[in-house]
Amino acid sequence: MLTQAESVALADGLSAFSRGLPDSDRKELDRLLFLGLSGHDQLALVPPEAILTGPEIAVLDAAKGRVEADQCAEIHSLVVILKATRRCNLRCTYCRAWRDDDSPDMSFDVLAEILAQTLTLPGLNHVEFIWHGGEVTLLDRSFFLKAMFLQACLKQPGTRIHNSIQTNGVKISDPLLRLFKHYGFSVGVSIDAPRQLHDALRLNKAGRPTWDKVRSGIAAMRAYDLPLALLCVVGPGTVELGAPALLEDLADLNVRDVGLLNMVPENGCERQARSDAFIDWQVYLEFMAEVYTVWQAHFADRLVLRELDDLQKAVRGGRPSLCYFAGNCAGHYLTFEPDGKVAACDKYVGLSEFRFGSLKDRSLPDLFRESRNLKSARQDIDDGMSQMSGCRWYWACQGGCPHDRRLTHVLGRAEPDCCGYAPLLEHIAAHQTGEQSSILPGKTGSGVK
Repeated sequence: MLTQAESVALADGLSAFSRGLPDSDRKELDRLLFLGLSGHDQLALVPPEAILTGPEIAVLDAAKGRVEADQCAEIHSLVVILKATRRCNLRCTYCRAWRDDDSPDMSFDVLAEILAQTLTLPGLNHVEFIWHGGEVTLLDRSFFLKAMFLQACLKQPGTRIHNSIQTNGVKISDPLLRLFKHYGFSVGVSIDAPRQLHDALRLNKAGRPTWDKVRSGIAAMRAYDLPLALLCVVGPGTVELGAPALLEDLADLNVRDVGLLNMVPENGCERQARSDAFIDWQVYLEFMAEVYTVWQAHFADRLVLRELDDLQKAVRGGRPSLCYFAGNCAGHYLTFEPDGKVAACDKYVGLSEFRFGSLKDRSLPDLFRESRNLKSARQDIDDGMSQMSGCRWYWACQGGCPHDRRLTHVLGRAEPDCCGYAPLLEHIAAHQTGEQSSILPGKTGSGVK
């Protein structure tokens, strides 16, 4: 990689060379150089009026004008979860994230405010924008093109931006796929598995199954060579069908990276939730141990199970990379609703104590400085981590996900000094050394095709 001085020297030399060319050759060189730039760097050279309307340019200028000139707190890394729409084309039986079709999408005004407030934070080295819903692929190409243009306009020198979307994969238009490819998006596809469970739970508006539609969507995304991952919900039905069936159908989708998320009850209604509406934390972890055994025996060459892979790295002396095992996440993961309200990670949707304010009322630096709920969330997470710190595996999991810890407390199933990961970590460690683990009495990896 070139140093700044080398880059300046190269640019000066190229400029001098260009000036000596005939007009037609210079135009062709400019075209080739433009095409060689990243998508964001290309947009930085495009005049605003080529992308935005006159009123939108005024909105962008106003958003820039509201950015604080003197921001004291530095945020080096930020994950921004953008609920760009709450509309959805599916009606998954356990999902509570969607709203009616007339629910308003994120307006350009709110989008410009969010990007202006986040991308101008001092000291920001890296920001991940996760486009979430609802189903964000219901939004058209122009929405995302304008978002990319705003990022290009507002990005500070040295700040790395990455965009990803979370989708049900049922229907993504070719224009959107081309845009995602050009601007370096990665894609997470939400599913259930095995197939029969997916088709019972992930239904379209007409109540019909969607597994084959998702397979077609994945094939379309793969044709554009987009970085893909699966996010698979693990619930009581998954456990009943067993780890071999789960992993066989995941492997059949031919997507290597997979996350396995525990199904959780609706926030605020945990004690009233039906037993089939979520998975008990202990049952989930015991099932993950079974999954680990089957994965290592039969699927390690085809699948990377991110939670188990991260814990395996920790057992081997590495450093986990997932947010679940990163300690106090409060303020580093922010969810923005279509109306500009700001909250913690979207696992906390519906809990008033994890709402931090609205960009309609205050700037993001003000929110970091003044939100009592954010300060309280940070303190609560620190207290929970402190209680777990005596566990012999604390260094590997940092007390686990704060939301999962909160849920076990609400349901009265929390252990006083362990988040619950210790037996799973013991199982992984025993597998690494060839010892016998006690977490899977009577269970084997039989039944794999």
